[in-house]
Amino acid sequence: MTSAEGYEYSTMRAKVTALRGSLDNAIAQDVAEGEQFLTDVKLLFKHGLGYGEAVQSFHNRGNALVARAKAAMEAIEAECDGPLQSNALVPKQLEEDARKWRADARKVAQKELDCAKQRDVPGWTGDSKVNYDAAVLVQESALKELKGVMVSTAQSCTAGALLNRAIFCAIGEAAIAAHGAVQWNAAASGDSYYLRTASAVPVLEALLQQVRRAMNGEVADGSATALAHEVRKTETMPNLLVKGSWPTGTSAAGTSPADTEGGVTSGGDDANLDVEARINACLAGANL
Repeated sequence: MTSAEGYEYSTMRAKVTALRGSLDNAIAQDVAEGEQFLTDVKLLFKHGLGYGEAVQSFHNRGNALVARAKAAMEAIEAECDGPLQSNALVPKQLEEDARKWRADARKVAQKELDCAKQRDVPGWTGDSKVNYDAAVLVQESALKELKGVMVSTAQSCTAGALLNRAIFCAIGEAAIAAHGAVQWNAAASGDSYYLRTASAVPVLEALLQQVRRAMNGEVADGSATALAHEVRKTETMPNLLVKGSWPTGTSAAGTSPADTEGGVTSGGDDANLDVEARINACLAGANL
């Protein structure tokens, strides 16, 4: 069995095209044999009773088999050139999405590590420190959860890509089997004609059902930007301290926090200083 990994729509479609070629060839051979048979019969029984009706009946039955085989083949091609073709690029898109999600998950994992390092600020005690630690813990937990979502999404994208490729592979492999069956069907024998076409009909109709069953597993395109807003929000809020400084982004960055009860609140905003700290910062020339 061919592996579905890396199996492309174009490979599947080529197998269906080969099947179409073998069917057309089988029909052409059957028609040629049938016409030769009628020519031979005509020479022998040109004026025989019921000759015209027999010839018409022969044509009708042969044409019915040809029409049935062609209808099944056209239905298979319609499925391949419709919904399946529209999903031709989906596996690659999903695989690219999976790569992006994994890359983002690695970035968030690093932010999670950085966040954990910001729990302890030397020389800072009191309730505000406790509140700050709680804010750090919330942020760290949010990043951990976000990382889990990203990893799961990457895995889902990879699974979706493989499922689409498995659909292409299943149909392609079935088309190969049908191609072989049609190609090697028996020629006319004795009083039996259109044997190739007659044998091809159930093969093609079975393949059509396989195609439709496979398509029930069809998946939609994914998107690596689906959670972009939530990613940005979680990565940037609350605004946490860097060791030895006020919250990153404030004009007081680089100034060590004092041993105080009111240095940073749990809100985590840029200007989250208490009154005393604001006065001291202003006196120090900070523009808050």
